[in-house]
Amino acid sequence: MPMPLAETESTSGRVRSRADCRKAAAELPSGYRIDVYCGEVADVVQYVGGWLFDQMMAGWQVHVGVGAGQDVKPLQILGVGPQPDPGPESCQDGSSTPYRATIAVAAEVLDRDENLSFEVAEALRSGTAEVLVWGNPMSEDWERGKSLSDVEYPMSTAARAFKAYAMKAAAVQADSARSVEVFRFSAPAL
Repeated sequence: MPMPLAETESTSGRVRSRADCRKAAAELPSGYRIDVYCGEVADVVQYVGGWLFDQMMAGWQVHVGVGAGQDVKPLQILGVGPQPDPGPESCQDGSSTPYRATIAVAAEVLDRDENLSFEVAEALRSGTAEVLVWGNPMSEDWERGKSLSDVEYPMSTAARAFKAYAMKAAAVQADSARSVEVFRFSAPAL
């Protein structure tokens, strides 16, 4: 279950000292964190709901930034607790907080949010986090030179079932025959 905002100190644009970064990392349970940036909850459910469900079941912490006034029930069905926008964080030395492993973002958000676009491009360039992008449009200028590949993610049977319920709650037409999700992905080089 994701930690409440106060426990993770996820404040948009906040710069923390190295000691604060080490303390925050030490307070987190072991495992990996996914920060999800979206425009609409329904888009998260439709495009990456099965993947998020499977990651939660594997022990990942998932933080989905949700704007005010959105219905969060579809996320709760997937086992994902909504958070205010996770926002970019950095330590004084310029490094990202050490516990983020993946950034998942809607292409439309990348196209309209210059700060987030820069953060994602930097994660791709430096290899500090995996990056997953879903949806269209994605500007050709942004994608040029980025190492994103098309991926077909085969959802588990449980993920398909929970995603179907979440899509119904989000009033999204479900394609019950679909057993994969398609998105663009880049993993950092080891």
